[in-house]
Amino acid sequence: MLRLGETCDETSVVADQWGHPTSALDFADAILQTARILRDSRDFSRYGVYYLAETGDTSWNGIAPNDRARALGAPPTSTS
Repeated sequence: MLRLGETCDETSVVADQWGHPTSALDFADAILQTARILRDSRDFSRYGVYYLAETGDTSWNGIAPNDRARALGAPPTSTS
């Protein structure tokens, strides 16, 4: 979005795709915590596939106009 802001006066962002955006820092923290638990417990029943998502949900259109992006010069968004 910021790159587009350098070349476009306005961008169009979809509003019909919803999800649970997860911070890379939170994701990394969860991996490290899980790795420590698995290393320390040696309980192989805990091994498997894990799913991580933040609470709450939003659309891409909900993410695009955040204050940080605006402060860095992102263009206004419109819903498509």
